[in-house]
Amino acid sequence: MPPEAKVFIAEDNLVWRSFFADALSDGGHQVVATASSMDEVNKIIPQLGELGVQVALVDGNLTPEAFNGSEGRKIVSTLRQIYPDISVVGVSMNPNGVDGANLNLTKRSIKENPENLNKVITNF
Repeated sequence: MPPEAKVFIAEDNLVWRSFFADALSDGGHQVVATASSMDEVNKIIPQLGELGVQVALVDGNLTPEAFNGSEGRKIVSTLRQIYPDISVVGVSMNPNGVDGANLNLTKRSIKENPENLNKVITNF
């Protein structure tokens, strides 16, 4: 992965989405697309190829009612079918992470050490 990866963020919480975007930007990466709901995810996924996305940061749950990670699993599954070369980092409050992701990080660990997120993405 080049040191300046193009990243897609799927995260419903504005504070976390902004935190991730700022951390990635500080690390030299470029956030080229974001989505805060499954509707937005479904609209942006067809564009990820032309945007040159190399890494997707995917939350397990994109609605306040969801707690079982099914939305994150669906996003990962769709990405794997359409863009098998996109690396997926699952981000979740749940220590079990997002099923199917290349790597999972807890939001707490990223908040404590944002540089670690950048290292992970650079080392894909």
